[in-house]
Amino acid sequence: MGPMIARQIAGVDVESVLEELSDSDVVAPAELAPELEAIVAEAADQGTDLQIIVVEENPPLAEQLRDLATTVGQEQGGTVLAVSPHLMGSNSDTYSRFELEAAEYLPRSGDTATDVQAFVEGLDAPPGPDFTALFAVLAVLTVVVVAVGTAVNLRGRTRR
Repeated sequence: MGPMIARQIAGVDVESVLEELSDSDVVAPAELAPELEAIVAEAADQGTDLQIIVVEENPPLAEQLRDLATTVGQEQGGTVLAVSPHLMGSNSDTYSRFELEAAEYLPRSGDTATDVQAFVEGLDAPPGPDFTALFAVLAVLTVVVVAVGTAVNLRGRTRR
């Protein structure tokens, strides 16, 4: 079994979660399951093998959700999202940790299904600007401005 901390989330039995995921890709309260199953189906249509675990109370540490997702992911594969009322944790054999965390830290609405949908959409969002290229262009422009300014200044002094 995976990280010990995953077994310490109150009310979560990892073995039961794995058993439930063998029947469905969603472990959630009955009132949330249909919406989340629709999101899983939509993600599958886009090529993402997604499994969702809803933990009804926030664990003491956000990392516990990631550890739960990692434990499940090691057993099941794919992309696993563990979500509580205010936190998310994920693991994937498809997406990088950077992509997962970028999707996890999108603004939360407080509605589980909406937040899970935003997470899934965030996984395939285009990457942000390439800051290395941006800073390189700014550095070159700075050098050009300084060089032109220096040339103008020197030319003005030689005319006096």
